[in-house]
Amino acid sequence: MFQRAALIHYHEIGLKGRNRAVFERRLSDNVAAALSDLDGVKVERFASRLLVRTQRPADIDMVVDVVRHIPGVASVAPTFLTDRDISQIMSAASLAAHEAQERIQKTTSGTSPTFAVESRRSSTNFEMSSMEMNRVIGQHLVDELGLSVNLGSPDITVRVEVVQGDAYVSSAKIPGPGGLPVLGAVTYLGNTATFTPNASLVANTTYTATVTTGVKDLAGNTMAANKVWTFTTGAAVDTTAPVVTSSNPSNQGASVITTSLNTATFSEQMNPLTLTTATFTLTSPGAVPVPVQGTVSYSGNTATFTPTTELVRNTLYTATITTGAQDLAGNPLEVDKVWTFTTALGPAPVNLRTAADFAVLAKTGISTVPGLPTFLRGNGRIQHLCEITHGDWPDLCGQSDTANADQNDDGDWGSGYGLYGRGRKGDP
Repeated sequence: MFQRAALIHYHEIGLKGRNRAVFERRLSDNVAAALSDLDGVKVERFASRLLVRTQRPADIDMVVDVVRHIPGVASVAPTFLTDRDISQIMSAASLAAHEAQERIQKTTSGTSPTFAVESRRSSTNFEMSSMEMNRVIGQHLVDELGLSVNLGSPDITVRVEVVQGDAYVSSAKIPGPGGLPVLGAVTYLGNTATFTPNASLVANTTYTATVTTGVKDLAGNTMAANKVWTFTTGAAVDTTAPVVTSSNPSNQGASVITTSLNTATFSEQMNPLTLTTATFTLTSPGAVPVPVQGTVSYSGNTATFTPTTELVRNTLYTATITTGAQDLAGNPLEVDKVWTFTTALGPAPVNLRTAADFAVLAKTGISTVPGLPTFLRGNGRIQHLCEITHGDWPDLCGQSDTANADQNDDGDWGSGYGLYGRGRKGDP
């Protein structure tokens, strides 16, 4: 005596080790919920499979059509369930092969389809081995249905599984979406149902969502078909805070040139919009630190603070990048990054003390730099830049652009350039 059933395989779930039972129960519950409209449906678990039984054999086709859309199902097969008796198994194989013949003849005509038998037993106390079952059942199908054997690429494959207590015979294997059922909870509000997973979804993974025809409106009407859609998750969520891996000038750097740019290199790409003069600052010392005016730019993994004017010599500066700086995932620095450096010393000052009229002579050109202080002490100041040729020293304090210097006892001064100024009136 045969019974119709649907045999469900779920290979991927069987690989989940300690979580296996949890996923099997969830898949079994999902299948039962999807088939809740059918009377007398029973879902049983055994040997890494699910078996669906129905009161009416005709319902099996509907079961297969619903189950093949359920995530976690690797395949589903309409099956003949028999006792572990080889004669019953052969009769069931004839019925399964005949069903396959009819399916093929609906789409093709002509020569008789070929077949092969695939037998396996998970119970070693069965009277025949897998190879023996293949030969016996195969010969029966040749004699009974006149089919031709083709072990390489058959039109029909009759599958026989002998387990503890029963045997299952099928000739169709409909693929399912596979994957693993995601554990979670469903809530409903208004016209919206929400599935909330118990844990975060896996990155870079395609998921299939299904709303089955088991869903009903208030009048008891079901959907005409399952609603199925897929989506793919993005890369793994970045929760790691960025860090400054290096800075230039380095922390506690000394003799830094006053025209240096200040840079900070990060461990990952940053959000340029978060790197501004508000989050990347440079200050000089004081009771209240004085901010240095400048601009901030960003390229690669490096932010650069460019001062608007040259830094002051022999001065301690503090650079700071605050936790307002964020990476592309929105993660801020865990703490402010702070480093200090000291600019280089300037040239030694020229101390003219209280000299009266003075001159600085050189064989090459001398120029003053706008915006920089001179190094004259006291009341002395640079009055004029002039060219000195030959002539009288008194002309040094004149207003012309050319002054003359006489030859002294040491020889001819020659031509050159110089600075001259005037000391305090009355100084010796």
